[in-house]
Amino acid sequence: MADIITYPENGITYDADDASGFLATRLSGVYSAEEDFSVTAQGGLSVQVSAGQAWVRPARFKGRSIIMEQPTTVVLTEADPVRSRIDRIVLRYDAAAKKTSLVVLDGTPDSAAPAAPEISRTELIYDLCLAEITRPAGSTSITTGQITDTRLDEALCGLVRDGVTGIPTDELLAAAKERIATLEENASNSAAAAKDSAEAAKSSETKSAASEERAKTSETAAKQALQDTETEHTAALQDIARARTTALNDVAASTKTATAAANTATQQATAAAGSAAAAAGSASVAEKSKTAAATSESNAAKHEEAAKKASDEAGAKAGTDKTLSIENAPADAAAVRKLIEESLAAQRAEDYARIKFWASNDPTSPASFIGGTWERIEGEFIMGASSAYPVGTTGGSATHTQTTAEMPSHSHSGSTGSAGSHSHSAWTDGAGGHSHTFSAAVTQKHEVNKLGVGSADGSGTYGYTFSSGTATTSWVGNHTHGVGMNKAGAHTHTVSIGSTGSGQAMDILNPYYALYIWVRVDDAA
Repeated sequence: MADIITYPENGITYDADDASGFLATRLSGVYSAEEDFSVTAQGGLSVQVSAGQAWVRPARFKGRSIIMEQPTTVVLTEADPVRSRIDRIVLRYDAAAKKTSLVVLDGTPDSAAPAAPEISRTELIYDLCLAEITRPAGSTSITTGQITDTRLDEALCGLVRDGVTGIPTDELLAAAKERIATLEENASNSAAAAKDSAEAAKSSETKSAASEERAKTSETAAKQALQDTETEHTAALQDIARARTTALNDVAASTKTATAAANTATQQATAAAGSAAAAAGSASVAEKSKTAAATSESNAAKHEEAAKKASDEAGAKAGTDKTLSIENAPADAAAVRKLIEESLAAQRAEDYARIKFWASNDPTSPASFIGGTWERIEGEFIMGASSAYPVGTTGGSATHTQTTAEMPSHSHSGSTGSAGSHSHSAWTDGAGGHSHTFSAAVTQKHEVNKLGVGSADGSGTYGYTFSSGTATTSWVGNHTHGVGMNKAGAHTHTVSIGSTGSGQAMDILNPYYALYIWVRVDDAA
């Protein structure tokens, strides 16, 4: 009898195959296409495979979990110099070696139609193809455009999911489409019925108004007939009174004419009685008209009430959900509506998350109505980013104190007025009576005869001798000296100009219109 594995139970020793069989219903693939085992170019012939988690199911009752906690660099071989090829990066489980590794499957070079190499899907060797890399002939590096992600391809890799099979998805999809079509048809019929009901209500309202108008006309006619009857009745009574008065006057005036007067009175009385009968008939007609008017008015009120009811029903149908307002609508109509509302809410939240700046004359933070974390920008303008002003940088000021280097090049000049040609006089102060003593050389002249003999002093030398001494001038008395100065002619003088200004900062702010500006600082998209 076959051994039936029951897992897990206390006191039973299990091996790896028993544990893998417990999760063997999972289908092979990576857990996430966003972060597990993605392949990217790294320059040259190198690519990097990101860290990730995967699952392989090499046999029906066997499954293996694969985890690579650090990204790994893989180096491909050089491309063929004349023919192109397609390589594959695979995650290979080797049952015999009991390990999993990254393997490069080199394609066969083919100039016309290069094909990717086949992957292995056996109980001993099981591959998950992560990416295909196109290798043009003679290429020396791998670019992002040459890498095709195959992790979502169910035939090559796929995503890990439960392996339950036999679910009639085509039948369920067809039934869902049929139910949706029925709902749409019923909704259209309901809308048409609501439209017809609204039109009927409008028509009924129009008829009710006409009936009411006719009732008012009948009531007016009845009132007029009643008034006419009362007038005729009054006239008949007046005719009777006049006839009686005439008859009595005739009897009193002459007996001879009594019979004639009586006959006349009788005739007039008969005529008056006829008028009274006619007045009574008119009164009966008026009463009937009044009754008819009351009936018409009652009918008009009923029509008006029916029109209002129809209008309310039409409005209720037109303003209600097209699926939930249908009698005997399926229970999942509410679920469909909820799904649509949730989808719209998610899209709205995603759109709000893309808003990075908010400007308004309302000081309320946009966090209160679109969410996120925001900070106010105060006292700063917004400027387009460039290489000189990278995005996110700040700077500038509202005022500036100008330096000497920032002043434009300039000069100052000045001159005094010309005084014309002129001279100046000067005198020394009196020094009192005095004399001057000075040193001077004293010359003594000695003569000798020209023959060199018999000189006066007996020296026999021809020439001069010198000696020094002190001389004193004669007394002069108190006096001054005049000093003459040469004319300078017409001339000018250089003038030095002093500095001015306070060196205060100047306003360099551009014309502006101030708004409340907010910038998003959270990690939203």
